Amino acid sequence: MKKWFSFIFIIISIYLIFSLNYNHNYTDNQFNVIKDKIELISWIFSSLMGIISFFALFIGYSYENKLINSATLLRQIYLPFTLTLDEIRQNMMNYEKDMYGDKLIKFMYISFLIVSCLTILVWGTAVGFYTKYKFPSSIHLDIEDSINLGIYAVFLVLCILLIGVTVILNKIRFYKNPLDKGYLPTPSKLCDIDFLADENNKHIEELMFKSAPILEFYKNHLKKDPTYEINLYFPIKWKNYKFVLTLYNEDRITIFKIYGLLKDIQYIGEKYTVSLTDNCPERVYQSLDGVEGELKIYNSKQNIISRLFIIQEKHSNKYNFKTNRIIQSRDRIDLDKQLIERLEEEKVHYSIS
Repeated sequence: MKKWFSFIFIIISIYLIFSLNYNHNYTDNQFNVIKDKIELISWIFSSLMGIISFFALFIGYSYENKLINSATLLRQIYLPFTLTLDEIRQNMMNYEKDMYGDKLIKFMYISFLIVSCLTILVWGTAVGFYTKYKFPSSIHLDIEDSINLGIYAVFLVLCILLIGVTVILNKIRFYKNPLDKGYLPTPSKLCDIDFLADENNKHIEELMFKSAPILEFYKNHLKKDPTYEINLYFPIKWKNYKFVLTLYNEDRITIFKIYGLLKDIQYIGEKYTVSLTDNCPERVYQSLDGVEGELKIYNSKQNIISRLFIIQEKHSNKYNFKTNRIIQSRDRIDLDKQLIERLEEEKVHYSIS
């Protein structure tokens, strides 16, 4: 409703036209003076409307192409099956650039709205002055009735065109999606898990799969006695992102669990690393062979939006745990939900069994 509030000024202009008194009897001299003023102001508004309309349509066309590009990027982000992680991040950054608020389209909309309201008011007053809004009362039209109907028709077409262009500019101003219903989301919403989870036309699990965090256990040889570090790396940081990552051994016994909340972002597509500890027990590091796990991703309402299988990648001095595939099944009772229910501040916790 807020998007269309400005149209109240057009309604006011139309109301003022019909609230004027057109039945006043003017002398010939008065009539000629008013007629000359109407012709002058009509000429001025005709010139002004020509200039404003040209720029409005030109700018509207340019921004329509910009919105088409943004909508195309949005579809690719929503359906990232053929995209790499770097391509997803780049599309998000390009989307933010295209959606950056531009004052030019807002200025043009306000200018066109003001001119449209004044044009409807002035020309509507002129139509009322010449015709006194006398509509034919029978199907047999005389010359005066026919001319009046022509004047009304031209004025109606003018109003429709002005309102139509205003509607188009208003939709562009609020980033109407030219390829789908509704409006394009802001870049901030595009990074919000709650928004993504509420949209039914997105494959959010695929997006979460390709941007899932990587858990790293690192053996530091730089010291006399090796130390063991644990880091959690997010290729893309999301808003309102709650997660629980569990590692278990071959006997399905949990050996490590990490959970937390990512609440805010500084910029679109940013990377984020959490250093959990640089003093991990050696026994934990030595027990990582053959370990697998799963990652559960939640929205702020603690609803699971994605469940992913975690596998191990072993290197000379570290273990990396990455997502391998999407788990389609859901547990009837999710005990891990209790870990994240009370999280309100951005923080990551972990526990070692």
